[in-house]
Amino acid sequence: MTTIPNNLFGQWLGLTSVTLLPGVTSIGANAFNSNPQLAAINVSPGNPNFSLLDGVLFNGDGTVLIRWPVARLGVVAIPPSVTTIGESAFNGNQLTSIVIPASVTSIGNQAFNNNPLASITIGSFVNITQTSSFTPTMGTHGVAFLTAYSSGGWLPGTYTFAGGVWTRQP
Repeated sequence: MTTIPNNLFGQWLGLTSVTLLPGVTSIGANAFNSNPQLAAINVSPGNPNFSLLDGVLFNGDGTVLIRWPVARLGVVAIPPSVTTIGESAFNGNQLTSIVIPASVTSIGNQAFNNNPLASITIGSFVNITQTSSFTPTMGTHGVAFLTAYSSGGWLPGTYTFAGGVWTRQP
């Protein structure tokens, strides 16, 4: 198998780890979604297409964050080498807060879907894919976040959600 298709492992509730063999060259969107026990994604030695850093899956050169395992709890520290957060990278992780480094210039569709985000620290002019108000890229209150971020001129800062409203602190 060279491609892991979309939704291949979706909702396999007992799935705790996955190993990408050397022949795997691409991973479909949502391939690992809805796996609350998925704690580790491993890459076989000799696979140049993917890399790991602290159990998080990246493309080969570490510029695209592909998937943060759902069961991996704690502080989300996106490395400064990342320029793109891939489609569904954090889908279903139940994050309440995230710091997105200034190096990130693009965030894929549904990257933070199904996350009750209440605090987002983000740089300026990040391209956020938003295909539908029903699948908010930036979490449970994603549409409201995108409105606050874009109407304010795509300004960097920490945006917090309280009382049904996102506000920005520089």
